Amino acid sequence: MIQRFVDAGITFEEEGEVELALSILPTINNYRISVYRLFMDEDKSFTRLNQLNDFDTKLRELVSKMLPAIENGIKASLAYAVTKKYKELNSELIDSEEKYEALAYMEHSIYKKDVKSEKINIMRSGFADLLTSKQEKDPVMY
Repeated sequence: MIQRFVDAGITFEEEGEVELALSILPTINNYRISVYRLFMDEDKSFTRLNQLNDFDTKLRELVSKMLPAIENGIKASLAYAVTKKYKELNSELIDSEEKYEALAYMEHSIYKKDVKSEKINIMRSGFADLLTSKQEKDPVMY
């Protein structure tokens, strides 16, 4: 296993690198860690390769932690936009309680086939502002 890395140009010069490699390589996907050598400059040591793997693992974990907040923000923005459009089209019926805002998503008249990109950009901008405002309050978001 070590020989494959040596053949690929990875060095094992520091003390303990071979032992480190033998202890972690059975638990790491070989294809994943091999790709990192493409991003290495002068330092082609196994220690540096392992550092890149650790960074990637931590970055993946941070992004995974943020996904629920991103998903909820997108859903909330979409629900707000749908309800707002529904209210515009049905304000009289809502006031008379013949229709309810909570059931807005069931109304086919609020959906359009042609959507103007500027409206989508406004929604994206609002979502970006929402995430930015939560950045200071949420310890998960850096």
